This record gives sequence, C-alpha cells and structure tokens, in this order.
Amino acid sequence: MSGRDPQLFARIEAFRRRAGRVKQERIELAHGGGGKAMRDLLDDVVKREFGAQLQDREDQARLPLTEFSAL
Repeated sequence: MSGRDPQLFARIEAFRRRAGRVKQERIELAHGGGGKAMRDLLDDVVKREFGAQLQDREDQARLPLTEFSAL
C-alpha cells in the first residue's frame, strides 16, 4: 500500500459522510465544540435542509464583490 492511497481516502470520506449519526432530539453543548458531534449535526441535519449551498463547509459568509463595486 502506498503512503497516499486515493481509494482508501475515498472510503474513509464516504464513511465519515454517512447520514443518521445524530440520535438526540435536542442540540447539546457537545454540538458546539467543533468536533465530531458538530460535524454530525451539520451533515445529518443542516446539510439535509440546505443541500448544495453548504457543500464547501465554509465557516464564513461569501459576498460577490460586484455588489459593492457600485458604492
């Protein structure tokens, strides 16, 4: 096995992205820690509702510069 096996990384990423890991009915403090619970919450709940808009997993707002160039 090479040091960087693309198939292995693809399998790991697919496993990480599987849905249905959030079992709680309420958001708990653990979900705000930025770790696995937060990632599961985003993948299972938020991304399901907003879909493609959140695929990049960015943690900032993106605004087109054309909106501000007329100012």
